[in-house]
Amino acid sequence: MSRNLPKNIYSRPRKRGLQYYTILEGKLIILAHDDLKAAERKLQEIRGLSAPEHTIASMVSRFLAYACEAKRPDGTARWSAKTLHDYSANLRRSVLPVFGHLLMTELFPTHIQQFLTRRAAEGCAVDGNRCISALGACFTWALGQKDCPIQSNPCRGARRNPEYPRTRNVTVEEFNRFLQLAKATGGSRYMLTLIEAMVAITGRRRAEILHLLTRDYSLAENTWFVRDSKNQHRKYEIPNSPLIVQVIAEAKALRSVHTNVVFCTKRGHPYTSWGAAGTWQKMMDKWLQAGGEHFTAHDLRALYVGQIMAKGGNPETHSNPATTARVYDRRRIRLVTTLG
Repeated sequence: MSRNLPKNIYSRPRKRGLQYYTILEGKLIILAHDDLKAAERKLQEIRGLSAPEHTIASMVSRFLAYACEAKRPDGTARWSAKTLHDYSANLRRSVLPVFGHLLMTELFPTHIQQFLTRRAAEGCAVDGNRCISALGACFTWALGQKDCPIQSNPCRGARRNPEYPRTRNVTVEEFNRFLQLAKATGGSRYMLTLIEAMVAITGRRRAEILHLLTRDYSLAENTWFVRDSKNQHRKYEIPNSPLIVQVIAEAKALRSVHTNVVFCTKRGHPYTSWGAAGTWQKMMDKWLQAGGEHFTAHDLRALYVGQIMAKGGNPETHSNPATTARVYDRRRIRLVTTLG
């Protein structure tokens, strides 16, 4: 038995390395191998001094269970389905394998900063930011619970990796060629491309177009009403146009079942965000094989913004005009007004 070990923890050499154990009620109990901190945690759990729910893995599990049911005072969901899906994916894929075994009291801002630095070195700087944002939401929730063992959020104060707005400027002619390729491909890939065409025509988010229903159209006003995906109390009024009529007609011709969903799957259901993303990627792979240049679905909102702002209009894509100008306005040539 080695000296200088915590009380009631002993060690002995084994093939796997140094083995830590304890003796309770005359029985030898293995605590850990080559990990003294893990041995201390195990002993505390056995004695009931450290509840296992105070591990980061348990905190994340309880937060996700809470978030699925959380409601705002007006009865709407506190987090959207896409946000919860992204939180869950980032936490389970990248965060828990690194921090999940730690107690909440053992995670410090230093660890968060090292995680961000490592993800940046791996070429995943933005993904690292998203992971820490999700973990920070978990800690913020935990601070409001009873018997919370921490007094501050370790994700606060960590310097996030720098993020830069995209500069890809998709032209109308380029997207028309993409549409022609998708139409020749047919099926769900063409349906998904029609959804993105509506994004380019109206500037609304893909999530808002995915759930567009036939009853959202007002025949009397010849207008479509689209609900804001981030503010359920706000709607956008979109006057009908020849382009919109053409896109809707193309989508209707692709439908094989009767449904009130404008852009639907083969079974008549709306696409999920992640389902749409997967289909879009397959279509983009085909576009690249045909010699096209890569662009994202999000770049099509920038196409809309550039066209509208060039005409002096308000794209109504973001509550902060500075964000619209910085992120979405990708025109390479700007009109300058002279003094005389």
